[in-house]
Amino acid sequence: MSFNNLPLELKSVILNELSDDKAQLLELPTPRAFRTLNISRKHGTYAVFSNLPDRSPVYDYVREIKFSALQRLHDVFEGDEVDETISIFTHFSKFPALHTLRFYFHDEYEEGMYEVLGDSISMSPVRTLQIEIFKTLAGLADGGFRLHELEVRGLLALPNEGLCLAAISPLLSPLTTLRLSLVTNNGDDFELADEDFTAFWKTDLFELLRLAVSLTDVTLMSDINTVGFDGAQWDKLRLPKLRRLHLEYIIFTNIAYYQQRFLSSAEGFEEFILRHKDTLEDLDLSLFSIEIDQEDPNRRTWAMIWNGFEAQLSRLRSFKFDPLPGHIVDLETGSTFEGYATRVAEFGYFGCFWDHLADSTLDEMVFDSLQRCTEGRTCR
Repeated sequence: MSFNNLPLELKSVILNELSDDKAQLLELPTPRAFRTLNISRKHGTYAVFSNLPDRSPVYDYVREIKFSALQRLHDVFEGDEVDETISIFTHFSKFPALHTLRFYFHDEYEEGMYEVLGDSISMSPVRTLQIEIFKTLAGLADGGFRLHELEVRGLLALPNEGLCLAAISPLLSPLTTLRLSLVTNNGDDFELADEDFTAFWKTDLFELLRLAVSLTDVTLMSDINTVGFDGAQWDKLRLPKLRRLHLEYIIFTNIAYYQQRFLSSAEGFEEFILRHKDTLEDLDLSLFSIEIDQEDPNRRTWAMIWNGFEAQLSRLRSFKFDPLPGHIVDLETGSTFEGYATRVAEFGYFGCFWDHLADSTLDEMVFDSLQRCTEGRTCR
């Protein structure tokens, strides 16, 4: 990698160290110019970090680091080796003012391409990288490294032993903002009961949220319809400072599949939201559905749920739901409702059913009422 291809921040660090008149050089850039450090797996990045000095005044300015690993399967080997890239993260503790880490991975599931190669390669470079990143961060946390904002786009919905290390707790507890977007197995043989998928939700992701007790802002975007945590687990999650919640592709259900029983009205995801009524101000539920089961004695509608939100979420100032519940008729597939779904064993959730089990008219009326209520609070 030539000097001209280096990120601006690293150029400045190197020039700063090589200059005979360091004081003069440091007067030229402002702290804003060094606020964000952008790095990637581009070949040579590892070598640059390996040669960084242990200390530089410029390090004090870095507040945010963005790491991109957006290479696809065909070009992933053009960058630094995985172990070389991982070693970069050991240098993050050099930045005393670091506030935010952002990781960007691509949104394609490629694990199946590596599993068929045999025992020599059992997981993709991306999965290896994600596991080792959290292991490294846990090691840094054990030495006093802390963060306030963490974003991971393209987090694989697979077990990640780095998230399960006890040493990672000090890193998670001060977090105020957490943004995760998930990449799930899209293979033909995948089903919601998949052991790796359920283990990720029940153990890895649950522990991450359970330990991050200071969170005020949470974004969790699944890429498939899922109940997320089972009913009993939603009941154990408490984020006492939560103000903003943005979720995608979560299914409201009164069924605890792992326990094979119906939930009471005081369990599950609906109750998780209402439990944060004293702090929650901004709620965004995109691509959500309610599971409809004819055997469920407590079958819910969005009108019921939104009535509860209006009555109990007294601090809520913004509520988004997209798309709104609506009825679409297709002669081939039957009646489809946005916002409602049925579970088909082994295949997942679908919004298609022949019986008229939902009516969006009342949903729309209650949604409008909730919007007027939240807008009234915003205007105060």
